[in-house]
Amino acid sequence: MHWPSVIKQVRKLDTVSSSRKTNGSNKSDEDACFWALQSALATLQDAAKKADANAVINIASVDQRDLYKDTEKFQCRAGLVVSSVALRGDLAHVD
Repeated sequence: MHWPSVIKQVRKLDTVSSSRKTNGSNKSDEDACFWALQSALATLQDAAKKADANAVINIASVDQRDLYKDTEKFQCRAGLVVSSVALRGDLAHVD
């Protein structure tokens, strides 16, 4: 029996960062953080498209230059007025 190869060729192109903020008023901390996360992820996606990359890999939260890597969680600074999320990821082409 032949198993299809699951190992892909990954060619890293560049590392990019995105820091996005959202108005925190009239939103719970969780809602405001998810709005900021969606905006930061969209920015990474736009950067990938512009660089002719088809993936963003190794996405991590950035806080005061410290990286927080977790496949299910992210860091957010939630305040009374503004909430922000900063991400860093590698643009890549995955074959």
